Amino acid sequence: MKPIGKLVLFAGFLLLLGAQVAPAALAEGVAHTGGVGGSLGLLKFVAGDDWKDGSMRFSGQAVFKYHITDAWGITLEGGAGWNNMGGTGPQDTLAVVYPFTLGGQYRFHAGDTPFFPTIGAGIGIYSLGIKDTPSSWAEETGPGTQNTGERLNWIAPGFFGRVGTEYMFTDTVAMHFDALFHYVASEDDRFTRFGENMAFIQFRVGVNYYFGVGGGDDGGSEAAPDDDEGN
Repeated sequence: MKPIGKLVLFAGFLLLLGAQVAPAALAEGVAHTGGVGGSLGLLKFVAGDDWKDGSMRFSGQAVFKYHITDAWGITLEGGAGWNNMGGTGPQDTLAVVYPFTLGGQYRFHAGDTPFFPTIGAGIGIYSLGIKDTPSSWAEETGPGTQNTGERLNWIAPGFFGRVGTEYMFTDTVAMHFDALFHYVASEDDRFTRFGENMAFIQFRVGVNYYFGVGGGDDGGSEAAPDDDEGN
């Protein structure tokens, strides 16, 4: 089965699991709450002549959120993805990326439904590399057959944009679907191959758990005793 089919099956499994719980169409606010979650998705390099030869492959990420208000939040994510660079020879065949990103997110309620569409963007630090085996980094090949000895593993800055939606099963548990575009300023003069700016896309599905929802703030909404009562 192709990776896209496996991802669809995974999403279907989560939906069936969540269907056992009545959806929270009007979930409590998430202002001043945190959230933790994880996602499984597909990654495809789409820019950079030496990067974009591979097919879609799996990626995974962990996420931490903090909601400043019900609508605006901050996201911190870290993960890993890879792509098989088939056809480039016996070496330099596995491209890997480890994105660590910090961004903002805007979340709004889609009417009287359990759906909360989201948009977001931010910056990131990306660890990139090319492997000739699963456990060793490839080295830069210079003119002719000379090997320069430079390991094909480096760090570069970048940015990302995201669109998606959350489906609230309860006030604290949500399933999310999103699509992301990452652009990485990975150009490096040390490398004759792969040393260029690149971009990749992701399609992800995952779950989030919000902690602290419905706490603390409710107590502040009660009317204070009237000091003048009885006067």
